[in-house]
Amino acid sequence: ARPCQKDEDLKRSFQKLTQGQVSLEDFINRTNEELRVMNMEIRRARWDFDGKIYTCLATTRGTANAEFGSALGDKELAVAKIMIQKMLQRNGTILEADACRPDLYQKKSGRHISRNVLLKVIEHLLDEKILHRESVVQNSTWQTRNGEERKTKLASYRLYLGPRGQIELHDFISNAQPLECFGCKQNCIIGLACQTRKCRGCLHKHCYNRYNRDGRTVNCPDCDEEFEPRDQGAMNIEEEEVEGEDEDEDEEAGGRESMEEEQNLAREKEDEDRR
Repeated sequence: ARPCQKDEDLKRSFQKLTQGQVSLEDFINRTNEELRVMNMEIRRARWDFDGKIYTCLATTRGTANAEFGSALGDKELAVAKIMIQKMLQRNGTILEADACRPDLYQKKSGRHISRNVLLKVIEHLLDEKILHRESVVQNSTWQTRNGEERKTKLASYRLYLGPRGQIELHDFISNAQPLECFGCKQNCIIGLACQTRKCRGCLHKHCYNRYNRDGRTVNCPDCDEEFEPRDQGAMNIEEEEVEGEDEDEDEEAGGRESMEEEQNLAREKEDEDRR
């Protein structure tokens, strides 16, 4: 069974399987009565990333006891929870190269974390639809040894909180007090932020597209200016939770290695695709 499906795909498959003789809503309600005894539940929600409704099998035991499947040991589970916490501090997304930096986890976990462990955790969370990976192209500027400035495009990968992650970790996300989409009044983990500096107005992409289709001008309720969106993942670091000067220094030092790691990851993905 798939851990997470688009609602439209699930309805189509269920209709074909039951020949329309059973209501999907009734089936889910009856199934949930049995699943709750095992601390599980079928849940449905709209994913911030694409605006589609997804149905998934989720734990009801809370984030502290979430196992994200059975393939991870205690060490990997601890890493997975720290990784997701870091993503929530960065508006639901993180560069894969940053997620693969051991120094981000060692201070909180108190253990040595290898890069191979991080790669294993990421691939598992992707399979379970807890995370979602997107290829992105970034403009990069660097200097040669002669001091000449060069510009290039760098292919990299960005991780987002996936549909199952958003559904299963709903309570944890709400406790983290994320921004609220002023279009639908729901948590806005992945979306568009207002261009006005330090303004906290934001919209889901699908909510913004709905305004555009209707031809309406959108004013930000926070700053009362016309809403001109920017990617929420690019919001100023000042708006992120600061956990201490030591960690900031560690992240700054590790950040200098991120570009090289992104290039290595991109090459590894290309090699896998060719194979």
